[in-house]
Amino acid sequence: MMKWSVEEARNGQKILKLNDTHIYSQYNPLRAVETYMETEIQVETKEYILIGVGLGYHLDYLVERVPNSVVRYVFLDAEEERLYNKYNAKQYIRLPNVQPLKNQSMSSVAHIVVPQSYVRAVENGDNQVLHQFLQDIKIRQASYKKSESQLKENFQYNIANFTPINKRSDNRKIAALVSAGPSLDDTVLFLKSKVRELDIYCVGSALRVLLKHDIVPKAVVITDPLDEISKQIPVDFTGDLYFLSTANYRAVQQHQGKKQILFQEGFELAEKFAEKHEQPLFSTGGSVATTTFSLIEWLGYEEVYLFGQDLGFSAKQTHAENSTSNREVGKYQKLIEIIANDGSTIHTTPNLLTYKRWFNRAFQNSNMRIYNTAAKCAKLENTLFIPLNNKESDEFYGE
Repeated sequence: MMKWSVEEARNGQKILKLNDTHIYSQYNPLRAVETYMETEIQVETKEYILIGVGLGYHLDYLVERVPNSVVRYVFLDAEEERLYNKYNAKQYIRLPNVQPLKNQSMSSVAHIVVPQSYVRAVENGDNQVLHQFLQDIKIRQASYKKSESQLKENFQYNIANFTPINKRSDNRKIAALVSAGPSLDDTVLFLKSKVRELDIYCVGSALRVLLKHDIVPKAVVITDPLDEISKQIPVDFTGDLYFLSTANYRAVQQHQGKKQILFQEGFELAEKFAEKHEQPLFSTGGSVATTTFSLIEWLGYEEVYLFGQDLGFSAKQTHAENSTSNREVGKYQKLIEIIANDGSTIHTTPNLLTYKRWFNRAFQNSNMRIYNTAAKCAKLENTLFIPLNNKESDEFYGE
């Protein structure tokens, strides 16, 4: 249950508290809202989604600043709606372009506005599902803003040599999704013993781990927009490359093997291009591993085995030993305890928790049988845990 209260700021304007957390500035709320909302306005955006209406200050600003845009809103509960109706004099929610958000009206190109004060306030309450939802949005937005210009530049270069993505010509049923979590060191030799039994799709950061053990994957997948991604793919690797439309174009250009582009949901340029050229759209989930899962599913496999998909760490290393992303867990990094497949406790981060939640939702809706192979990795829903290690060579359980 959420706890709301209305107070007065130092300048006499009404302000709101949720779960003992101030939603607005205690000094000059309208000016603070204006300063924040200026960073949220996007010239080309025709639709906004405001999560958390409060006393209507953010909503009022949106309607007045972008009068030709559609603004959809979400009240967190009935009490918030009551307080809005009691204290907001403008009542912009009655305008035809201001509408409550419904599932059918959710647009992938809409800009979502979630004031950070709402995230903090909900965290202090007992609705953890809502807090996780809001936190996921803020994490994705921060990631996008950090590399927005690079994303657009990569996209323009990557579509210059566009070729349509192809479905598989064979009817292999089993795939492996290989990520670079620490547990890959414990299962890579087992994976090597099964290379003829399944198609291996690996994320870029895991490629060098596989090549070190003479495992050549069917394909590697990259999604990162930054130049640093280039070091993940050795120049002499000529296997198949799947790359997100916004992946670093230099890494794509330097690859000498077959290349296929993936267009992602939620990126307007990609959505428009895919529609024009009748290409599929992929749910990326924010990471290369989640994108690779979407690809494997689209390619039509019946079973997928997860290797190195830890989404956390039980020791000091964040990735497998020879991964290009491996480093020690930061001393000041915010760590969260979660349950692993073997029942023990491991640590994770807010970012990794976002991917974990995406996997749980995707696995629930997938027709594939999904197997997880690592004991010290995050326990994922709708999967069968098969404790594999480098000393075992049993047949796959799913056969």
